[in-house]
Amino acid sequence: MDEPNPLTHLDYHGQPGQLPDCINNFFVSVSSHLPKANPSILTLTDDYCTDYVVEPADVEYQLAHINIFKAPGPDSLPSWLLRDFAPFLCQPLAAIFNASIREGYVPPIWKAADVIPIPKIPRPRSIQTDIRPISLLPCLAKVLESIVGQWIRPILEPQFDPHQFGCRRNRSTTHALTAVLHAWQSTLDRGGAARAVLVDFKKAFDLVNHNLLLQKLFTRGVPHCLLKWFFSYLQNRSQRVRIGKNHSEWSQLNGAMPQGSRLGPLSFLVLIDDLEVGCLVHKFVDDTTLTELLDNRTKQSNMQSCFDRLLTWSDENDMVVNFNKTKEMVMGPPSLTSNLPLINTTTGHIERVNSTKLLGLYLDSNLTWHTHIDTMLSKSTQRLYFLKQLSRAGVPQTQLRHFYLTVIRPVLEYAAPVWHHLITKTQADQIEAIQKRAIRIIYTCTHDMPYLSATFVADLPTMSDRRDQLSRKFFNSTLQPTSPLHSLLPPPRDQLPITRLRAASKFPRIPTRTKKYQSFLSYALAHYQT
Repeated sequence: MDEPNPLTHLDYHGQPGQLPDCINNFFVSVSSHLPKANPSILTLTDDYCTDYVVEPADVEYQLAHINIFKAPGPDSLPSWLLRDFAPFLCQPLAAIFNASIREGYVPPIWKAADVIPIPKIPRPRSIQTDIRPISLLPCLAKVLESIVGQWIRPILEPQFDPHQFGCRRNRSTTHALTAVLHAWQSTLDRGGAARAVLVDFKKAFDLVNHNLLLQKLFTRGVPHCLLKWFFSYLQNRSQRVRIGKNHSEWSQLNGAMPQGSRLGPLSFLVLIDDLEVGCLVHKFVDDTTLTELLDNRTKQSNMQSCFDRLLTWSDENDMVVNFNKTKEMVMGPPSLTSNLPLINTTTGHIERVNSTKLLGLYLDSNLTWHTHIDTMLSKSTQRLYFLKQLSRAGVPQTQLRHFYLTVIRPVLEYAAPVWHHLITKTQADQIEAIQKRAIRIIYTCTHDMPYLSATFVADLPTMSDRRDQLSRKFFNSTLQPTSPLHSLLPPPRDQLPITRLRAASKFPRIPTRTKKYQSFLSYALAHYQT
């Protein structure tokens, strides 16, 4: 019989009742070397700015959209209560929020967190490597964070690196992967080579230096009154670890941003935004990919100096690169890649691999999709087992269908625009077979199988058509000037001549020598323009 709590497998010295304290002590120790928030930053602030006032209508909207299925924080205030009584609570809460912003003071209970240790693997053994801290924060604190974030984000957004795709509006992992692979595939198609380093930062959110963050917020033009409130928000944050009904003692943090807060991701974007190393850098929050594009004219690789600049930036910003998880992958003809030296570090060299995982996609040095498709099929097959068990338990067909559409099909079409046009017919048939198996499972006990199957499939396109629809929709969004990928499109054609054509297209095609290295944008410009 399996253990009810996987954390019981943790290897630590102490009694079972001491486990929360052991975990909390480790989480706190990660940022113990960081300096505490320096009050001298307050000398940069001025009086309260009347431009930032919380309206009761804004509070009511936030309360009405609270997710009631999320657990409350240390205040034990249930979220359903705030949602159901939003019309009555909005005015007094707006007065409290305005007082907090006007005085630049955040109550201690709003800066406290119950940390839930989440295992990274089924049976974690090490406190240091196998668990991740997720913070449960007071609902009211997150509501105020959302409102303040709505004020700060428009100030910061125009200044962010255009190659930062994480936690920003209308940007996703698909955008990041498309941009990265477009650079690689375009270079390889021309006969060049690409050298990529996938950087992993150790305990990224736990090593946020509050003083550096406040200074960067100040230099980016965040109003002084909001900066004063943000200082109080960061100062003297406390946490305890909760496992079941057991709690650890309260401890204060010197740095870090709670994973689960509304301002945490935005703060980290500010911290990492000025990372520049002299080569192409794509970021998705803390997932950073360095790319060097090589051709026959390139005399030597500069990746070592770029990586050294990354290490220098990390030291200056109190970040730590995890050399064990940082990988290098080289793509291209042997004439350009065979003599590339390994990247040296203080502890050895970065491991060079033939395949790796980037933002959920499995890539290899040949840029084929065998590994990713096989992994995707294996994962979806495992989930089909649960669908079958639900069917045997007598779950209604509508709910089985919902399970397939929300749990299984998303696995089969994750980041589909990136790889849809590059897979083989055999791989496409294997993906289609998963959906056919799901249909058979859902209607296995139905006598009128043909009719119900036709009804089910009527609004359920084949996986190939579905991927094509997603790709076309993704490309249409790319045509918008606000898209982060719009700059990768070629200059548009002269409108006067093309209006006389029967099949006019706004953008010219991107010519490719090979189909293997055809990027999504090259394929879309040739097939999706109307």
